[in-house]
Amino acid sequence: MYFSTGLRMSEFTPSECGTDEPARCSLCGDVAIEMTVVSVDRRARLARVRSESEEMEVAIDLIDAIHEGDRVMVHQGFALSRVGET
Repeated sequence: MYFSTGLRMSEFTPSECGTDEPARCSLCGDVAIEMTVVSVDRRARLARVRSESEEMEVAIDLIDAIHEGDRVMVHQGFALSRVGET
């Protein structure tokens, strides 16, 4: 499977990291950042997101439906999940 960033991920299974720190990436342990979706480019599978201190473009391949105003956890250029989604 190829994501819009050009990365190949043959097996990606999100999992709980098992720590008391909810904003940690379960794959590498780095901190994910909560950001707000500003705009969505569905054709390119990208979203523009903003936090209090920065704005960036991220891949949205890991989230089924994403809309302007959604709060998402972002790490390494990917929107990992919606905030509040279980």
